[in-house]
Amino acid sequence: MFQFDENLAKSAGSSQYITEGGAYVVQITKAIYGVSSAKKTKYLQLSVKTKEGQVANYLSIYYQSANGEYLKGGAGQISAMIGLIGLQSLSEATRSTPNGNEQYAPELEGKFVGLFLQKVNGFKPDGTPKSNFEIAASFDPRTKQTYGERCEGKQASIIDYKINSYSDKQEKPQQQSNQAGAGYANQPQNFDSFDDDIPF
Repeated sequence: MFQFDENLAKSAGSSQYITEGGAYVVQITKAIYGVSSAKKTKYLQLSVKTKEGQVANYLSIYYQSANGEYLKGGAGQISAMIGLIGLQSLSEATRSTPNGNEQYAPELEGKFVGLFLQKVNGFKPDGTPKSNFEIAASFDPRTKQTYGERCEGKQASIIDYKINSYSDKQEKPQQQSNQAGAGYANQPQNFDSFDDDIPF
């Protein structure tokens, strides 16, 4: 009537979603372009999966304002990420989905990269708690170096520092729609220097 399945047994009780902030080596399963409805800010939204099968969706990196100006934090995050992967540019392609056409970056999908995810806790309009993730940094999955560390020939230290000093962030009221960079309002200062090294 029922057969033992070792893989199912091992996964019992574990979440299929990433639930904690920290450093993860992930495969990018989706890389979708979008434009925010409020401020018309362009963003790149990632869905990722770890080797253990845990996923994180809606990781948005806002990179260009409505007037065409690149946002330093978000543009830097994308440049660092594609530099670590070994790309020189990203294109925009269109595909059909059950919900209509979507624009995506085919060069990113299927690629592996290290991401440091910052968990941001807050509350929905009805007062119930919620949590989201923002991309705080990207890194080389093999060496744990950020793009800046790799270019400068430095030992990996930034990601270890983030791991050792990590704590969740509390979302500030009225700031969840601030589209200044990767994910949400808070943008790490250590990675601004990555911004224009690689065109995309």
